Amino acid sequence: MDRIKTLSAALLLLSLLPVAVGCGNDHEKPVAPVRGTVKCDGELLTEGIVYFLPMQDPTSGEVDTDIGKPGRGVLNEKGEFVISTYYDEDGAKVGMHNVRVMQLDPEDDEAPVKDQGYACGVQEQPLEVKDISDNVFDIELTHPRKRR
Repeated sequence: MDRIKTLSAALLLLSLLPVAVGCGNDHEKPVAPVRGTVKCDGELLTEGIVYFLPMQDPTSGEVDTDIGKPGRGVLNEKGEFVISTYYDEDGAKVGMHNVRVMQLDPEDDEAPVKDQGYACGVQEQPLEVKDISDNVFDIELTHPRKRR
């Protein structure tokens, strides 16, 4: 019976080994500091989340199966954000990103989450994070009703 317990424990430890090895810094991509502001129709957004979603490099001709972890930042009361990817305020992966800004519409505050409206829509735009000491982006959005 003790042999079965020992074997079971050994198998459990072996099954967890890939998880422990995968938690290291081997897969971290180079990042650079990213900060900025977001406006919708000229007004600063003071609530919401900004996502920097890494994109494939279309000029490389290669498919990168590990394009990197997305970064995110929370808008403050001044409409400012600082992106965090691996660590607090470390920035976003160097390269092209599809930037997504999401801000809940205060008029739809009572709606169920799945039907929640967005004040400026869920808008995306491509931006490049460069390997420099300070990437500053002032993102300008237009309300969906004004884009028609």
